Amino acid sequence: MSSINADTAKISEVAGQLGALADRLHKVVASHEAALTPLPAGSDEVSVRAAKTMNEVHTSFRTAADAGVVELREISRAVSTVSSAIQNADTDKGFHMKSDKRAGAESV
Repeated sequence: MSSINADTAKISEVAGQLGALADRLHKVVASHEAALTPLPAGSDEVSVRAAKTMNEVHTSFRTAADAGVVELREISRAVSTVSSAIQNADTDKGFHMKSDKRAGAESV
């Protein structure tokens, strides 16, 4: 007979941390929006072009950061779903989780 050890509490904690990381990343990028979108320092060609280039870089960065936030949230949900599925499967089969103090995991 084989056994699987899964610390579902830790798995759920990691899922929450990933979600919190996504939230922090979103807030940091949003809070620095003004600093990341400079206006030209003057009306000369160099100032206008420099501001345009920085804004293009910001747009690219923001798109990538937003995609990263979406990915982190999807991973968080997936990890949470796996943890719930493990707990539900064990409950449905009548298994009771017992703490494995040596490994810090729960034994099924």
